[in-house]
Amino acid sequence: MVTNPNIWAILKDRINSNVLELVGTGRPTNGTSGSGAALGIGPGSTYVNLSTGGQHVNTGLTLGSPVWEDTAGVRLARATYDFAVDGGAAGLITPAVSA
Repeated sequence: MVTNPNIWAILKDRINSNVLELVGTGRPTNGTSGSGAALGIGPGSTYVNLSTGGQHVNTGLTLGSPVWEDTAGVRLARATYDFAVDGGAAGLITPAVSA
């Protein structure tokens, strides 16, 4: 984590965490021979498609095996269900709305 907020410390922190910003033409590819795999990129790395301006983020959890997700229209939702508070039994709860 950056303790000295300057550009060099921020860049060093990103490099040490294998979080890189890649650019190219076309959609990035996934897997061990995918876009950026040879660099050992980590989760949170980004890729910008220069042909379309589309942005992608690496959600893969293994260094050097990216899983590129298109960020267009992506939203994050998080919920916690507590049986002690909300009731019900494990396996019997079906969300009314799901992705």
